[in-house]
Amino acid sequence: MEPTTSHDIEVGLKPAEPTKKKLSKHIIAAIVAVIVLVICITGLVLSGVMFIGFKTPGQRVVVQPQICGGTLISEYNKALQGADMQTIASNLKDLATQVNKKANNATDPNCQLILYYANFSSRDFEAALANAKNLQKLSTQGQFIDSSMSGLTNTDLLVQSIQSLLNNSLRN
Repeated sequence: MEPTTSHDIEVGLKPAEPTKKKLSKHIIAAIVAVIVLVICITGLVLSGVMFIGFKTPGQRVVVQPQICGGTLISEYNKALQGADMQTIASNLKDLATQVNKKANNATDPNCQLILYYANFSSRDFEAALANAKNLQKLSTQGQFIDSSMSGLTNTDLLVQSIQSLLNNSLRN
């Protein structure tokens, strides 16, 4: 590039400018903010704290309170790992005592599954049937058992199994 002369300045010619344009500070800040926002939302979705989905106009969102969560689920899973059926039944009976002390345990499917297996293992089939029917009702309301619990099965199958046992015991 040649140095400018006084003749060039009079004519209005300017020295050539570099072709690269600098991004303004505002644009850079906006890009960084968008990237941080996307990372935060992705983290919330992946951790299960946030759900992004679609619902139909007639569909309602169910916020499920968890009365029997975390530690009770862990204790339940450990209780099912007993050496024999008597140990398992004893473990479940102790756990059922804890669950029955919790207010509103009938509204939590996790509590109802624990009570179902506790009643089933103690051969109280009437109470187990009541728990199974309550599980069925809760599932039609959009409340489901925590997937980390052992012994998961279809609620209709639970009801049918207990009803079959009760029918067989009435015949005998």
